Amino acid sequence: MKILFRFCKFTILNFQKAKITQTPLGFRHRGFLIFSVFIFLICFTSHGVKAQVQASGYGFNYFERQWITDNSFGAGYSFYAGVWPIMQQYPGPDNFQLGLPSTWLTPQQTGNEPSNFYNTIEGGLGWWGDTRFATETPKFIMGGVAFDFNQWANGAGAGSTSMRSDGHRDWNEPGGKYGVAQLSQHLLWPPDGLNMEQGANGEFLGYGYHPLPLTDTMAQTNGVDFSTGNQCWTLFLNTTNFKGPTTFFIPTFWTETVLNDPSLEGLFLDKRPSDKNLAFAIEYAESPALIGMDDTGESYARVLPLGYPKTSENRSELIREIKVYSKNAKWNAVENWFDGGAVPSTEFQVAGTEDIVFNVNSEVDGNINDGNQIDAMIAHDPFAEKVMSLDQRVAGFEWDTSVVNLVDGNFIMPEFYKLSPSNQWESTIMSDVPASTGLLTNTPTITPRPDDIPYLTPLEPDCHLQDPLSAWNSPGPSAGPFTVQLGDGSKLTYYWYRFVDQPSIIHANLPAQMRINLQERIEKIHTNWDYTDNYLADPTAGTLVGLDPGLIVNPPAGMEIGYVPIVTRQELDLTISSNSSIENNPKISIYPNPTEGVIRMESKGQSISGIQLFNLQGKLLNSQDGLNLKSHTLHINNHPAGIYFLIVTNHDGIFSYHRIVKSN
Repeated sequence: MKILFRFCKFTILNFQKAKITQTPLGFRHRGFLIFSVFIFLICFTSHGVKAQVQASGYGFNYFERQWITDNSFGAGYSFYAGVWPIMQQYPGPDNFQLGLPSTWLTPQQTGNEPSNFYNTIEGGLGWWGDTRFATETPKFIMGGVAFDFNQWANGAGAGSTSMRSDGHRDWNEPGGKYGVAQLSQHLLWPPDGLNMEQGANGEFLGYGYHPLPLTDTMAQTNGVDFSTGNQCWTLFLNTTNFKGPTTFFIPTFWTETVLNDPSLEGLFLDKRPSDKNLAFAIEYAESPALIGMDDTGESYARVLPLGYPKTSENRSELIREIKVYSKNAKWNAVENWFDGGAVPSTEFQVAGTEDIVFNVNSEVDGNINDGNQIDAMIAHDPFAEKVMSLDQRVAGFEWDTSVVNLVDGNFIMPEFYKLSPSNQWESTIMSDVPASTGLLTNTPTITPRPDDIPYLTPLEPDCHLQDPLSAWNSPGPSAGPFTVQLGDGSKLTYYWYRFVDQPSIIHANLPAQMRINLQERIEKIHTNWDYTDNYLADPTAGTLVGLDPGLIVNPPAGMEIGYVPIVTRQELDLTISSNSSIENNPKISIYPNPTEGVIRMESKGQSISGIQLFNLQGKLLNSQDGLNLKSHTLHINNHPAGIYFLIVTNHDGIFSYHRIVKSN
């Protein structure tokens, strides 16, 4: 029986009870978490089964928490988020977007906000549709959203942007690429997101936001009578190899797109305290799957199963130790310091800290939905529930290990489901899935990552914008270029800028005296606060994650104080023949690599059942199914020199993903 595959991708979903809008940060609805499982559509050339016309889903996994009433705790938050590979195999950016435990920091409401008011700091750990150098290990983005998604900023030099026809970012339109300033002199921020150490599985990333009075209040913004506050929302991290402040949102990022509407003045995070009651959730936006019917019309689904780290006998602890802060935690002491007072402690002060406990319900949510006739929840009750610790400081999932498998230290959720008469997807086992569904011989598609297009900035000679007066060139860097390799297979190029000469600060167009004040304050921080000091309180249990060691740098001699590193380019590292961090099946050997035209594959486990070869543009060049071989040879002599991606499948449906270099 021949099977043809079709798929369709949604951009905007409109339900009767919710408006859900696609953004690079995920599908979000005012604090709810949107869960979309992407279903590939199957059309059989026999039996007359019709193809579906749409594929989407919705739901959320929200970890309910204690609410407080004291509005003074409006100076941010911190918590510890689990870091782990949500899938055994990174499925590629197409139809995959997923966020690990995170939250939405919003301003406290005044009552004067318009109906479409939206202003947040979200982001967090995860994988996004525009990630170019993804692996199984998640990355971190800042995810600041200006009014109603007018622009968003993900890190220093990263944010919303128009895209050119050649796939590069358009620097003629700033978007959110200038919304964040680099603060630390010891940390690189890649435009693709902040890298965790490859292979992390169950460790915790400590992070949070607290405003610092780094800038001054402005009566005018860009020459317009629209005031901008001085709250610089600063990201603080706690990891094994980096602690403390990293970057901050420039206050004008929140106001510069609404200067023509004076009714919005004073409503944004540049001035307003944060809402002390934050929503914490795990977000599923899209995830590949297949759906098919058997000869009797029964519906079955096959997904790329999600996995969660084992932290106890049958539990996965995923989020822990939420704290919210008042300005007594740090702001007040820092403000006094900048006014000539004593150097404050680097640690957040207990007097300005409130510990928050969880109060979760047990229900786990998620849907599989074809956008046409089938719209059904997954019945999680038989194998999963949300739980919290006895002291209510930690939350996660508890598993029925008779249904959920433990593989390499991770609980792996079921792969197959059957639609029940009560319209629920119930887990089933592979042997109970009829062959006529096509799901036994076909798996959800895994696509190559689009790492052939580098991130460029106007300082790079091959960037489309070459302007000697741009924020990148005038006054420009003080030292560089320097390069470093990362565990995701990419290479960073970076330069050292005097702090107030970095592109985002130049773009902010701050008054001359404020630039002087800002530089002096940053030099105080660089002199007195080190990235090895303690800032956020350590977790009471669990292990901290490390950042990719390539991100930790030291300034050149003479630039230890008042200078910061700015990444100007991120690209595939062509000096690495094969990125082992994305090859997740050690029983598959690929050699030689680089190759002049012949690739040999050997399996020490299950026999090889199929292979797919893609070029960097994602075009399928060779596909072979129905193999039953322990070793196999593939000839690519007719293809030009360059980078290729090889996907090898064994008889258990497990993929091995390899980067191949053809040398000539």
